[in-house]
Amino acid sequence: MMFMLVGSSLLILAVSVDSRCVVTFSERSSGIGVQITTFNNVRYCEYRGVRYATAARFEDPVLHNPNGQEQYKREGSSCPQMNEFYHQQTTSGDEDCLFMNVFVPQFDRKKAGFGGFPVLVFIHGGSFQIGSASFEFDRADLLIEKQIIVISINYRLDVLGFLHYPLFNITGNYGLKDQQAALKWINRYIKFFGGDPNKVTLMGQSAGAASVSYHLYSDRSRGLFQQAALLSGSFLADWAYTYRPEHFAEEYFKHFGFNSRQQLLDRNASDFIELNYWQGAYFFNRYNTWPLPTAESDDDPSPFLTASPQELIIRKQALDVPLLVGITIHEFELVRFPLHTDHDRLNIPNRWNNNVWSQLRKFTEVNVEQFVEKVEHTWDQMIARGHSAPIFAFRFDFDGKFGRYKNDRLGRRLRSQHYGAIHGDDLGYIFTPYCVEEALASRADFQKEWAVHDRMTEMVANFVKHGNPSLQEFEWKPYNAEPNQKQYAVIDEIMEMKSGSLLEHHLYSFCRAAYDFSALQDADAVGLKLYLCNSSGASKWRLRRYISRKEYGSCPQLNDMNYATQTLWKSVGGEILLERFQRGAI
Repeated sequence: MMFMLVGSSLLILAVSVDSRCVVTFSERSSGIGVQITTFNNVRYCEYRGVRYATAARFEDPVLHNPNGQEQYKREGSSCPQMNEFYHQQTTSGDEDCLFMNVFVPQFDRKKAGFGGFPVLVFIHGGSFQIGSASFEFDRADLLIEKQIIVISINYRLDVLGFLHYPLFNITGNYGLKDQQAALKWINRYIKFFGGDPNKVTLMGQSAGAASVSYHLYSDRSRGLFQQAALLSGSFLADWAYTYRPEHFAEEYFKHFGFNSRQQLLDRNASDFIELNYWQGAYFFNRYNTWPLPTAESDDDPSPFLTASPQELIIRKQALDVPLLVGITIHEFELVRFPLHTDHDRLNIPNRWNNNVWSQLRKFTEVNVEQFVEKVEHTWDQMIARGHSAPIFAFRFDFDGKFGRYKNDRLGRRLRSQHYGAIHGDDLGYIFTPYCVEEALASRADFQKEWAVHDRMTEMVANFVKHGNPSLQEFEWKPYNAEPNQKQYAVIDEIMEMKSGSLLEHHLYSFCRAAYDFSALQDADAVGLKLYLCNSSGASKWRLRRYISRKEYGSCPQLNDMNYATQTLWKSVGGEILLERFQRGAI
């Protein structure tokens, strides 16, 4: 799941308009980009704000045909969203937002035998609520130096991208349809940029990886890409699909006074985002969802998705293409509960603070386990349904200064004893690091980071080019090479292959101690139980199983809402929660 917007802050060593950075689509249409250099002073062409489609509100996208001389020199507008993930204040973006950025190595178009560069298309994360083509990375210097075209795309988000209400002719999944439209545009036009339309790798991270999962099962996406990479995400995740979109929509309309489609069309785009933010906790805690991908009717004019992810992985075979799949070792441990990095700021009575804090730190492992379990289950089901193309799996462990979330987002609040990468940190070693200026000025202080960055980009480039990420000095064996022995690469200062499940290091060797409530007083235990009992999915039965063995009884339900207890704990404090629990109010 992704979490903050960033601007273009990286070092640009040279910028110029160049005749070699002109794309000619036809005699009457062209696009003009700019020539810049990588941090190694290698020239390439950058095309920003390339329009791939247009779309009216709550309508499917329509492919854009280049017309006249189009300027690709500045970023296109992002789609409407809150400016930041955790501390939202204002909205940004415009509904005219279906743009992509295209980064192209320079080449001689007249060179004999040139068949086109392989293409990497990246779908950003952000919980389907925030993000853009520049979300979490601004450039991809080393990948471009390895002769790969890199593309990143915008797609519609939040209510405007995923509201589903057929009675108002709102079919939903517009964000996924935008992604598909971008792939169609690339298939049609990338040859004019020097790309090979038959050598496209689709990569996504977090919600972007969940999106890639959907495309692997979408008949309408077949033929638009030949390989896929899924980083820290799956469409089986709680935040990647909603089962009750119409119920949510009806309550949403009732709450804000919408009675017709026309009223929805008449509101400003920013109104939807602001309304959804200010009431987001209410709707999420009450209905355990927000606007997300969902199943459309078979009768819809152009459905993207007609079954749930659980149905798809059981009944349908995914596109049988080479896959690169991976997680980070700690994923959401420090992201899902960002306030917990500074326990003095928790809204918990002081007399509980130390005990509760120590237990919460342990229980973050449950969140990681649940997430990893769903990601790995997706891979296993693909194999069970006959996926024969190689699946290359990895766990990214390296703890370095290029990891954006850990170093830039959490900063000084981060506790030094947390070793290992968290959700999104691997992106800093695939694309150009966020702190590249500092790292270039002090290369000696970043030797380990540069080494992992070089290795990571080479592995990704090898996968994009050849369908195999192995290095000359490291043979990467497929996860599905042996029927009874899963294998995955551990990416750290030293690379190694490991056998077994990626889950092994999570729950079974760790959580037995985490579930030991003996160190807590009764009041502490009840409050902590209220905080934790409402975990969803695979972890819920384990929580009930362990807690029920203690004297504190079974887990309160709280309407089966994933984050309700978290919100209550942080908003009203443990003593009030305890009082409500004792009088049966929750």
